[in-house]
Amino acid sequence: MRISLIARGIVLLGFGFEALAATVAASLQASPNYQSQLKKATMTEADSSKMSQLLFTSLEKETSHSDLPVSGTIPSWLKGTLVRNGPSLFEIGDESFQHWFDGQAMLHGFTFDGSGKFAYENKLLDTAGLRAHRKAGKIAAKEFVSGPSLNFFQRVAGIFSPDTIPYENANVNVARAGGKYFAMTEVPRWIEFELPGVQAKGAIAFNDALEQGHMCSAHPITTSDGTHISYVTCFGKEHHYLIYKIKPQAPGHTEGGLERELIGKVPTPYASYMHSFGLSDDYVVLVEFPWHFNLFNMLQNSAMRVLTGQDKGLDHLFEWRPERGTTFTVVRRADGAVKGRYKAPAVFAYHHANAFVDPQDPSQLHVDMMCYERVFYEDMSLKSLRSNVLDPNNAHPGQLKRFTVQLEAGEEARGSGEAVKSRVLLDGECEFPRINDRFQGKKYRYVWGTGLPGKEASKAIPKLVRLDAETGETKTWQAAGCYPGEGVFVPSPGEGAEDDGVLMSVVLDCKTERSFLVILDASTMEEVARIDLPHHIPLGLHGFFFQ
Repeated sequence: MRISLIARGIVLLGFGFEALAATVAASLQASPNYQSQLKKATMTEADSSKMSQLLFTSLEKETSHSDLPVSGTIPSWLKGTLVRNGPSLFEIGDESFQHWFDGQAMLHGFTFDGSGKFAYENKLLDTAGLRAHRKAGKIAAKEFVSGPSLNFFQRVAGIFSPDTIPYENANVNVARAGGKYFAMTEVPRWIEFELPGVQAKGAIAFNDALEQGHMCSAHPITTSDGTHISYVTCFGKEHHYLIYKIKPQAPGHTEGGLERELIGKVPTPYASYMHSFGLSDDYVVLVEFPWHFNLFNMLQNSAMRVLTGQDKGLDHLFEWRPERGTTFTVVRRADGAVKGRYKAPAVFAYHHANAFVDPQDPSQLHVDMMCYERVFYEDMSLKSLRSNVLDPNNAHPGQLKRFTVQLEAGEEARGSGEAVKSRVLLDGECEFPRINDRFQGKKYRYVWGTGLPGKEASKAIPKLVRLDAETGETKTWQAAGCYPGEGVFVPSPGEGAEDDGVLMSVVLDCKTERSFLVILDASTMEEVARIDLPHHIPLGLHGFFFQ
């Protein structure tokens, strides 16, 4: 049986969702600065239990508002739309989805007009799967784990016949390429939406001859000139990565599909799971962690799915092989050639912060990532998460690290690990790292992230954190009984300081059982404004501010 036929089952799983789940549910090791904040805000056991329920309670109602309550003052220069994405609908009729990432995607749009006024709207992402579910009044299409109830013979027949309902539940991130806005996961099928309105327009077609691929990054990078850069992973007899770019178009461009241009094809002996990647002005950096695709595990999982109807998930399709170490594969953007492969000890990361060539020494490439000692995969079933997602016993300490790659190192140093050194920028508390995008691929100083409580601070609540990567100083924002989501940095107009701007985050308040959008001064981390929403928003994943 051709691997492309078998791999169809993998694509339907919605690769990489658990990566985001793990980063949200994992608690990071507390720093000294964090300990100083514990008395400011704590979460009782009752609040923790209530919060765990609210984070995974469905929101189906779609609304549109321009007169919501505001405390503080929205900056008059703020102009554009913050779009947030995440699972939102967890039941269809009387049936409940099993897994968090089965939840149907919902987009939330916060549009600011540049005069201090705003509008909010939210819509479920209109996909083939959602339409099928609603028409049947029950689960009618394959999702990340859940699927329609089928007997043994129907499951066998499903191996040899293509799915009539494509997997389109793009509930991880949003991006823009070639003038089009789209929602995405790590399956290379993007769902276009319009702005303003966050109304889905259907799947985007690719007008090129490149392979579709089996996985893609949920974190494409847009350069300063609007060029979209990303990659797809292709499984086969010879695994490889295809790095590509999409040239910029005027926003609102709707003619035809998108055309990807190949930057380079990179063969690899082990197809690694990579949720994101690094990009400097000169290089694409694929950090191949030792969590490798395993064909035997995939076949075994496929067989069990047919025999029992149970899907064991991504953890059984990849294999953690720390003895193979981590490989920093550095590819030249100019011609797609591999500059070098540099070995390092085993490590794992979901999110990159930035990558840049040292301006004082062009032979050094710095790659900053939120790292863990190994890959981890928790039970992300809705039943488990609702029981208490904030349980400190599930904590996984992490560190924001800077890896320095000696680009001109000899072959022996590259293979031995001597060409890659690392140092800790922050001991924990900086997941979902974001930067001022004007410094993408360049030397930078500030990182904003989401801090989660560690085992030693089990009663502390999540917070937003700003790190000065040069001094190690951190500043935080947190509020009692509240759970902030990913912070999105928006720079102020002009050529101001690197941290001159605002940080925006959707925050769930367990006391009011509603959410609000908080706008912080990104430099001081002090609250500037707060927009109260008429409902709660379930735990979301990623977002972007489109200007």
